[in-house]
Amino acid sequence: MAGETDIDVKLLSKTDEPKLLVLEWLDKWKEDHKGVVNGGEAICNQPEDQKVMLNATTPYGHGNLLYMMLTYTMPKLRYCLSKVDEHMAVSPAYPEMYGRIISKKREVEGHIKSGLASAAQSVADYELLKHDERKYREILDYFKDGQKDEHVLRALFVDRIDAHTGEGYSMISMTKRWPTIITDFIRMSNVEKKERDKSSKIKETLAISEAEAVVLKTKNKVYEEWKTIFFPDIKERYSRVKTLVDARRKSIDEYREWLKPYVASLKMMKDTLEVNPSELFTVSVQPWQKPDSMYWVRLFMWKVLTAEEVGKPGLTTGEIKPYDDFVKRHAKQIEKRYGVKIVETRKKAKKLIEKGLSTQEKHKGSRVLTEDDIIVVDEMLKKWHEPEHYESEAKLSPNRYYYCFYDMDVFSPLFKMEGGKEEIDDWNCMLTPYLVSQNVIMLVLLEITAKERWLNKYVKELIGVREVEDKVRAEVEKRYNMTEDEKKFFIRRWVDSYNKRKKKMTDRYDNWMLDNKPKMRGVLKYFMRIGPYETVTNERLSKVYGRYMGSGTTDPLIKYIKQQFGSLSGLPPP
Repeated sequence: MAGETDIDVKLLSKTDEPKLLVLEWLDKWKEDHKGVVNGGEAICNQPEDQKVMLNATTPYGHGNLLYMMLTYTMPKLRYCLSKVDEHMAVSPAYPEMYGRIISKKREVEGHIKSGLASAAQSVADYELLKHDERKYREILDYFKDGQKDEHVLRALFVDRIDAHTGEGYSMISMTKRWPTIITDFIRMSNVEKKERDKSSKIKETLAISEAEAVVLKTKNKVYEEWKTIFFPDIKERYSRVKTLVDARRKSIDEYREWLKPYVASLKMMKDTLEVNPSELFTVSVQPWQKPDSMYWVRLFMWKVLTAEEVGKPGLTTGEIKPYDDFVKRHAKQIEKRYGVKIVETRKKAKKLIEKGLSTQEKHKGSRVLTEDDIIVVDEMLKKWHEPEHYESEAKLSPNRYYYCFYDMDVFSPLFKMEGGKEEIDDWNCMLTPYLVSQNVIMLVLLEITAKERWLNKYVKELIGVREVEDKVRAEVEKRYNMTEDEKKFFIRRWVDSYNKRKKKMTDRYDNWMLDNKPKMRGVLKYFMRIGPYETVTNERLSKVYGRYMGSGTTDPLIKYIKQQFGSLSGLPPP
């Protein structure tokens, strides 16, 4: 069709992992009126006196032990914890570590390549078997129709069997002498079965010459024998090929499913220089010719903040909604960066999926969406309101205003002394605390979920699992399937066009209101209290909330980490 575009199901446009939006937002929000965002629409305050670099130099392996103690103990102390980034780098001058890491990556890559090759070969075998299965099924359908109308089987015999007997022997080649011989052979179904072996009866019934009747009698005997022998044989062949087709289809899916852990493992074994080739170029303490290795891990950790004597109870009942306008406005950036859609209810998600599959929307740019493309807020909130696994605290408490949020950037170099065998772990953690409102935690959780969905889609699209194949098939069906509804499309084109324009204007107004509410809040805050969050920065946030955050939450956390430094080194904590 002229002007038709290629099939596009909106797969991932690139394979590099998206950078975290939360880090950009935190840097911006903490500068907005010292942590009060949009006149109290959200809170993001960063107490500078609580920001600290924690450093411990320990024997080899103690850095990993310290990390494990931190991640296993904090959830027991009612901290919520989530890893959001991880990568490593190993100098080639460190042959023991470098060889182990590189060989393991090559091994995983080998598994992936061989698995993809096996899946590709299985697809080729499947297509060949599918072709045979279609051919045998077609013949069986002919035999089924031939029980009611023998003309079908006779035509099949002429086309598929007799045509290959050779020049001078096939009825097609005999048409030079008897132009109607093929038609006469098909008309033999009108001759009584017991009379078909008598050329005189054939001649009389069909009104043909004696010579042609003799030829037709012979051809009919071959035809009857073919029916007797070929029908049971074709049923057996079809059953055997059908079994192989189903088995090969399952093996294709299994080959791809087996690859999932390998692809995910390789993606997790991310090299620092793969993320940024110049990362270590100017780092003076890490000469690349020295036997060094290092890993980076970024953790987000948060805990409910219940300050005393703040003039407002820390526990509320139904006063705040985590998915507010502030979250909705920033959720658009998450959708764009991670290629997902964020909707409030399962009903809206279902409508979005149905709209993408509708043939009516094929020229309107609607996306074919799957579950990995959609985040349902109500379902996520239900999940986040309950503790998971070994955690003792829910990720998002429904009746809490404020949280202590910690950005933990862990960098751990491993040095090997060139003059001996001693190896040293240098464990560094930049701990940046934030006092944030509940909707900020909501955005953090949404981005973490979007990042998980992105990785799921990356793995599935790389190996081409059944879900991706079904997604492409759905787009093909939407593009090329002509349904009755689409045939009637032109009748109600004007109504559809009006509804589309109306919805477009409504969405434009809603988006304008959503984007411009912060400007109105900046004026209204001088006349009335807007929103549930604190707006008095100097007195309340810094002297009450911030002070309680330091003495009640941040200081104990830092003391705990220092105690582990001391226990691992055998020295008293600093």
